[in-house]
Amino acid sequence: MAEARPAPAAGLQLNALPDDSPLLQPGLAELRRRARAAGAPVAPLPLTDAFLLRFLRARDFDLDLAWRIHMHGTNYKQNLLQHFPDILPLEYGGEEFSMEDICQEWTNFIMKSENYLSSISQTIQ
Repeated sequence: MAEARPAPAAGLQLNALPDDSPLLQPGLAELRRRARAAGAPVAPLPLTDAFLLRFLRARDFDLDLAWRIHMHGTNYKQNLLQHFPDILPLEYGGEEFSMEDICQEWTNFIMKSENYLSSISQTIQ
């Protein structure tokens, strides 16, 4: 759909606008319309302006590219489970450690690295 693609400069100008700008509404409305027409789930995230703006801003308001990102992003858990079932945390349906265990492991690693991190921090300053 050729009319959905703004000129590159227009996309960059739209990206510079605040989230509540009325100039963003046509793009948001079209992306929301496409999502509803395709039966996109409204959970876990509803089709709010803030949610849809992430996709539009990521592709400089090119609706076709933003739509492709949105469509591929709606079933990310199923895609991850299909391709990486054995390395995902338990909370994501995988077979690995829980998120709490992973966070604790990284916290321990950072705490053990405190001296090294302090030394490189002082070097940079």
